[in-house]
Amino acid sequence: MRCSTIVRNSIGLLSAVAACMAGAADVSSFDTSTNILTMPVVQIDGNTQIRDVRVRLLDFGQLQLDDPSIGNQIEFFSNGNVLRLPQVTLGGITYPRVSLSNPTFVLESFGSIAVDGGTQGNYRLEVQVTAMQFSVPPIVIENVPKPANQDEFCNDLSLRDQITQSTDGMTGSWTVNSCSFNGTVGQINMTLATPYFSLPYGATYTYR
Repeated sequence: MRCSTIVRNSIGLLSAVAACMAGAADVSSFDTSTNILTMPVVQIDGNTQIRDVRVRLLDFGQLQLDDPSIGNQIEFFSNGNVLRLPQVTLGGITYPRVSLSNPTFVLESFGSIAVDGGTQGNYRLEVQVTAMQFSVPPIVIENVPKPANQDEFCNDLSLRDQITQSTDGMTGSWTVNSCSFNGTVGQINMTLATPYFSLPYGATYTYR
């Protein structure tokens, strides 16, 4: 998946778009020929994680080397638009603890997304959305309750957010075409109707 939106703050990264990796410090790499920064996993505000993130830096903002506030994880903070990189490789050299304050970049691609849902339940929810017959990166939500039956699943309006938020800015009216739940796997199919065309969307929800 490719996104050409220019990100000047946290909103673009959060809307467009990681699992927590413990142990050794996460290593990023920067290609000077393309200005592409590749990060294996990015933790956003402590509750959202995105894997395999690639951004093209347009402006580094304020760059600091050997920033003592940086730990072992790559982190992005929406409050202040700060990106913290434990290690960055550049031209065969590894630079430790690099922070970028107020950078401007284009989000090129990203992989799966994981969200911490809090402590309301003990299940891991994996959501795979299909938008206009194309699959978008999967979303994983931790610590969620599992619906007791199909009625509870289908009447939970918050589950549809994964579909309605995948429209890349398109607006219109939504219609639920079908909804099912077998106790472990749920399926919701919806249609977005715009003044010019209708688009099918669907999502599979797996509780583990």
